[in-house]
Amino acid sequence: MTALRLARGHTGRSKIVKFEGCYHGHGDSLLVKAGSGALTFGQPSSAGVPASIAGETLVLAYNDLDEVSNAFKAHPGEIAASSSSPSPGT
Repeated sequence: MTALRLARGHTGRSKIVKFEGCYHGHGDSLLVKAGSGALTFGQPSSAGVPASIAGETLVLAYNDLDEVSNAFKAHPGEIAASSSSPSPGT
């Protein structure tokens, strides 16, 4: 949770990426199943998570580098802790 807050504070970006089927912690942003791929309208999967927070979380398939690359292309400059020009395929 601290790393997410630091990344968001440093980059000024609000979106995060998490991976389906993995435990990332228990912060509101991480208790979300926002869909697959580069879906932009997240749905909270745990009571008490505001839809506005769920909408900032992108849930991607684990170990699918194409999906990760597509998410960064679909949300340029929006994902915290990303470089402004990621390498192709990352």
